[in-house]
Amino acid sequence: MTLTLAASLDSPLPSRIDEVRRSVMHAAEHTIGLQVTAVDVTVTDILEPSPAPGTTKAGQHPPSGV
Repeated sequence: MTLTLAASLDSPLPSRIDEVRRSVMHAAEHTIGLQVTAVDVTVTDILEPSPAPGTTKAGQHPPSGV
């Protein structure tokens, strides 16, 4: 199985890829009964992290009353 995806860098990329690989293999086996022996993951883009709720793009809290 081959996957192509975009990923954020909020956690180490190798760890994220391993997590995706395990999740796909588990879902394939337990959801559709497909025995997958390998999952090749290619990251083609890096996603910008989403700002935390209540902050602006620069990380500043918006002025009161806004």
